Amino acid sequence: MRIWLNQKPVKLLKMDQNLFCGFCHSSKESSKTGSLLRKDDVLAHENCLIFSSALHTKNTPECDDLVGFLVNDVKKEMRRGRKLACFRCKKNGATVGCEIRKCKRSYHYLCAVRDNAELVEDHDNGIYTMYCEIH
Repeated sequence: MRIWLNQKPVKLLKMDQNLFCGFCHSSKESSKTGSLLRKDDVLAHENCLIFSSALHTKNTPECDDLVGFLVNDVKKEMRRGRKLACFRCKKNGATVGCEIRKCKRSYHYLCAVRDNAELVEDHDNGIYTMYCEIH
């Protein structure tokens, strides 16, 4: 596909199909997932990051590419997620956990949405939580 920019054709590059979110394993972006963000060797959807249970924002300039999260913290959370199976799809990488401590349900962000989980967003305080359908 070509577009014209300042009267010169510009070829748009397609996204590399080998690049995918380290949490949900999808390369697709949508209004539900948010942007696919990249810093160093970490690639993740915005909502997969902000709803992951063990991630806490540092709000420092070096974290800007990953909405306030440190690369090493994101990598650690991705490793943790490899041990957690999603309640809905049964695949690994489920880092979005129900806020009820006794509840063992973990999801990928989009699987939580599809399973009618309640997603609570407090933008002012940077708090993003999820309650599974039964809680």
